Amino acid sequence: MPADDQPLYIGARLARAPDANYLQALNMAELAPADPLPRPTTLTKWVTQAHAQHCRLTLAVPQRALLSQQGIARLDDEDLQQGLKWLKAAIDIIKPLHLILRTPRELGPGPRDRERLVRYLDALRQHGADSIIWLPSGMWEQAQAAQWAARQQLHCGIDALHDEVGEGELLYAVLRTHGLYSRLGEGVLDRVCNTLLSAPAKERYLIIDSAEPLRHAKRAQSVALSLSSNL
Repeated sequence: MPADDQPLYIGARLARAPDANYLQALNMAELAPADPLPRPTTLTKWVTQAHAQHCRLTLAVPQRALLSQQGIARLDDEDLQQGLKWLKAAIDIIKPLHLILRTPRELGPGPRDRERLVRYLDALRQHGADSIIWLPSGMWEQAQAAQWAARQQLHCGIDALHDEVGEGELLYAVLRTHGLYSRLGEGVLDRVCNTLLSAPAKERYLIIDSAEPLRHAKRAQSVALSLSSNL
């Protein structure tokens, strides 16, 4: 396992708990449970070994806690409220360093959508979210999203391939590889890892979102360790 204190934490986006092989190679993971959402007893089993191995965990907001038949972030929807109830229990059990909020492209930068998102963020905080990393999509421009996030006391995550690195103290970059395995050549990984390692942030993360999460994350880890040893 890599050292606890390292310049770039690399992990994968996982639909379930990291297993022993994962924890031997990596000390970071983003948990992204899908429906049916695991029960609290299952979540406890998921994270027991991860906590014992001092694995850093973030938790993605599940769709059930964000989307409903009425739309996006509709707090008056009973199904969404049930999703938020599950999220609060999950936060209490997992104790994630950060909560990861990915908003769909339909939630844009217009005034009504911003107001709805502010209300939703308040609800997340009331349900136990201390630190929220927001990954917007759609019509949001990166600079615009970063400025708005700062006013809302959010951290704004980035696309590791397409976005520029900002000046904040926390850097959370996501490298999506679904259907793009050829783009994970050594040259791409070298460029991504070098950019992140050179960033002024005090806390840096690279999350691999892949159909083969462990293999791709281990490759990125190897590249990052090689680069950091030469800094």
